[in-house]
Amino acid sequence: MCNDFVNWEKPPFAILSAERAELSAADNAKRSDALRDAFKRGPHDYAVTTGCYAGVTEASALVLLYDGLAGQAWQDVLSYAALNDQESVLYVDAERSAYLFTLADSRLTHLGEWRETTKANAEAMSAYTRGPDGRYWYVEA
Repeated sequence: MCNDFVNWEKPPFAILSAERAELSAADNAKRSDALRDAFKRGPHDYAVTTGCYAGVTEASALVLLYDGLAGQAWQDVLSYAALNDQESVLYVDAERSAYLFTLADSRLTHLGEWRETTKANAEAMSAYTRGPDGRYWYVEA
C-alpha cells in the first residue's frame, strides 16, 4: 500500500526504478506508472521517490523490507526489477548501510552509509535520492 508518510527511516528498504536510459520519456513514464500500479495492488508498503543514478534522474519506488532480504517483499522487488530489465537495486539495511544488488550475478556489494544531505549538495552529486518526505539522501563511501 502506498503511504507518502510511511516511516521509512527505520526498517530496511529497497529502491528500484522501471526506467531505462535508451527509452523515451513517454515510455519511461508508462513503465514507472506500471511499477507503481503493481505495488499499489500488492501488500507491501512503498512510496514514490525520485532518484538520480549516474547523473540521470528517474522516478523510483522505495519498498519497505520489514523482513530484510529474507522476506517476500524483497523477492517481489527482484521480480519487478527483472521484469523491467534493471541491472541493479539499491538495498539499505536497518543500520543504514547501503548495498547495490546486481541482478545478473545476485551479488550484494557494500557501497557505504546512507546519509542525509541538502538539495543543493544532492543535485551536485551523480547519485542521490529524494525521499518520500522531500529530504535528500546519498551514499557516503
